[in-house]
Amino acid sequence: MDEYIRDNIFKEYQSRYQDLVTLNQKIEDIKINRKPILIEFLGSARSGKSTSIELISDVLRKHGLKVFVVDEEKVKLTKVINESRSKKMQVDSLDYTNQVIDEKVLLFDSFYQNDEDVIIFDRGINDEFIWLDTFGATNSKIEEYDKKLQDRKVDILIIQTCDVEVSLKRKYFNSLSIMPNKWTNFETLSKYLGGLEKVSKYFNNHAKVIHYIDSSKIDKVEVAMEICNQIIDDINQ
Repeated sequence: MDEYIRDNIFKEYQSRYQDLVTLNQKIEDIKINRKPILIEFLGSARSGKSTSIELISDVLRKHGLKVFVVDEEKVKLTKVINESRSKKMQVDSLDYTNQVIDEKVLLFDSFYQNDEDVIIFDRGINDEFIWLDTFGATNSKIEEYDKKLQDRKVDILIIQTCDVEVSLKRKYFNSLSIMPNKWTNFETLSKYLGGLEKVSKYFNNHAKVIHYIDSSKIDKVEVAMEICNQIIDDINQ
């Protein structure tokens, strides 16, 4: 079966096949001395974060690791807002962000009670610095959030971004709807990327290791492979 996959499925993609062989061997040899390893993903809408999380969690699980994924809808308020477009369009963005912050801090504190090898937090505690800035919070409010987090840190922070126009093309070219979106629009996406640069100084306070990747011109599987390799290298250090 391995030879069939190599010689037929990957017939014209031998380089990728060898990269996958190397990656899978690295995962097989992984040693987790302290758990859980807490990984946060943040970044632009449609930059491929969900795909990266899905592919990475899948391959880790197939190698016997216990992986818990905390997606955005694990935050109760986000789940409620996403159930109704009218609710989402009417919500006050900054007030919503402040409420989400409270939930995410509680979620973070619950992670260390879990018997997991790896916990992946999609849009975790660091992401909220960017949204505070995006939605007009004052510098003092952002600093208050920094102090509120105290010494809470993720082990690995993955910042996955893409160009604003790329984000919007990926959104609308993969949808039957052309209705405007509350937060996935040119203005908000531009503010988000600008905010990311402004508040990045806080990430060092709440992440032990940080990786940036721009997925604008990279195949989503290659992005996930690159990130997964980085994660394994960090864990093995």
